[in-house]
Amino acid sequence: MTTAFSRRFPNYALDYLRTVRPGWWKDLLDAKFVDVAGKHQALFLAVRDNYINAYVEGQSVLKISFGRHVSPIKVRAKIHPKYTLSIHKDVKERDYYVFDGNKVLYKRLHHIECYEGPVSMTRWVAKAQTFAKWHRGVKPLDDSTNPATPEKRGVAAIVARSPNVIDLEMALPADKKSKHPEDQSAPRMDIVALERFQNRARIVGYAAKTFHDSRLRSANGTPEVLKQLSRYERWLTMPDRKKQVEEAYKNCCSLIIQLNDMREPDQRIPLHALIYEVANGNLELEADIKPRLIIFDYKEGDLNDIWKVHKKVLLDTGVEMTMMPRPESIKLPDLRA
Repeated sequence: MTTAFSRRFPNYALDYLRTVRPGWWKDLLDAKFVDVAGKHQALFLAVRDNYINAYVEGQSVLKISFGRHVSPIKVRAKIHPKYTLSIHKDVKERDYYVFDGNKVLYKRLHHIECYEGPVSMTRWVAKAQTFAKWHRGVKPLDDSTNPATPEKRGVAAIVARSPNVIDLEMALPADKKSKHPEDQSAPRMDIVALERFQNRARIVGYAAKTFHDSRLRSANGTPEVLKQLSRYERWLTMPDRKKQVEEAYKNCCSLIIQLNDMREPDQRIPLHALIYEVANGNLELEADIKPRLIIFDYKEGDLNDIWKVHKKVLLDTGVEMTMMPRPESIKLPDLRA
């Protein structure tokens, strides 16, 4: 049996954050960034399995977890070296620094920097955001100097306009014993949202791609994005998996509310009514096994005959697809007729 899918966070850690309100936590809740459309956003707090990722445009500024339930409570957050003031000479590609609430350390021995309040948090957020911005090889939207929107920046713009989003960068546990080799890596969805369907709420997974992403196309065969969607659907049809996802996201909705309530009243994010209804048990929650596809970042001139052939391949599978030139024009549906 592969690892169970879960969304939870220790009660003692929640109590600590709520009652002690350490400075770094308050600074993280107050932190803002400006998205591709110029809108100010708070960091997205994604609940995982006993930890939280704080995202700026798809980049995890901090991975927040805690030590054992002993006094005093100790934070064990991780931060990528590239977001800090310096990179230790021994750091390897997959290494992370540890943030203990006061200092950033490498392997708990090497002091990298002290936490200096909002100044440090603002710097970390700004550095993390630079890694989600335009980079070489992304095709511009037009002939101006404006860059195209990388996938993660586009996803952040969609999330800001879709209060029914409950998760980002969702990875389902890999099934090492599957007969399908591709299932031995974790199937992922860029966005998870809620929608009302009849007398219940549904969990919906979305894969988001920029128009010029090669994974949307295939000269002969199946585009990579369809394989991604198939892995997700196949995972949810395995015994007990759908139930795991439903239970995990009901708990996640409760945690989203609790974390949001820790913000100052004027800083709280307006949460969708569906999140409250699911958390309170007023709506039954079920997972839609059919994921959906979002495509953005294109000009009308890109929609040529060659694209129409690729688009037909995608639509012939029955996948539900949303296309908009700009991601900030996309608002995920919260009601299904």
